[in-house]
Amino acid sequence: GWELPELDPAVRMMSNMVTRMKLTGSGSESRIADMMIQGNTKGMVKGLRNMHQFPMEDSQISALSQKLLDTENANIRQMQAFL
Repeated sequence: GWELPELDPAVRMMSNMVTRMKLTGSGSESRIADMMIQGNTKGMVKGLRNMHQFPMEDSQISALSQKLLDTENANIRQMQAFL
């Protein structure tokens, strides 16, 4: 398997600070749902772009790509209830 590269500690700290600032105050469930939907939407756009850019000659890769898009879409539908 492969591992994600470790984030620079300064980048991690800034990311955590920004996230905490976005989640302070009332309506944090709604804010979390908004952030999740935005992330899932970006993932779907990137996945679709990749699917259209590269020919899917391998049926396993094509099936896995579609499963990822379906998962992103399901995540968006689940988060809508928290907006």
